[in-house]
Order: sequence, then C-alpha cells, then structure tokens
Amino acid sequence: MSMLTRMLIPRSVRRAAHPGRAVKRAVTPRVVKRARHAMHPVSNAKYSVERSLNTKRRPVRRRPVTRTPAMFLMGVVIGFALFAINPWLVLAWCVFCGVMIAVSR
Repeated sequence: MSMLTRMLIPRSVRRAAHPGRAVKRAVTPRVVKRARHAMHPVSNAKYSVERSLNTKRRPVRRRPVTRTPAMFLMGVVIGFALFAINPWLVLAWCVFCGVMIAVSR
C-alpha cells in the first residue's frame, strides 16, 4: 500500500483487509500483549541504571508570581498610609515588596 492510498482509506477498512489478524488481536488479552512487549528483567534493570546515569535531574519549575490588580491596589494603599506616617517607611515597604522606585534628586 502506498502512502497516498493509505491516507485515503480509513484505518478501520484497512484493518478489515486482514480479518484473521484482526480477530487474533481482539481475542488476545491485554495482559498477554503487554507481557510480549515487555523487556527481560535483567535488561530492564540495566536500562534503568543507564538512564539514571545518563539523564540529569531537571530543576523543579516554579510558577511565576502573578500580581493581580487587587494586590497592586493594596500595596499602593499601604504605601500611602506609610507615607502619611513617615516617608522613609515607603522606601522600606518598596524594598520589602521588591518594587523599584525612581528617586529624584
């Protein structure tokens, strides 16, 4: 079967072209199919050791911090309240929150 005819004929029809194979595939239990494809226990152990040696551990991805408008507004309100008490407290608050502010001379 060429690639073009394979694309034109649906898979179910192509499977029906081999009725004996389809019946055998349907009758065979899934456990038996998995056992056939499984690797030998020694090969499996060897493969797992090779994988652990050759693959490096991936760092855990952390989600970026999202600042919602409500959080931003709360920070502005707290900043104004601190400014009313002492202007230097606003600077301390911005350092605590990690906000960069432009200080004019």
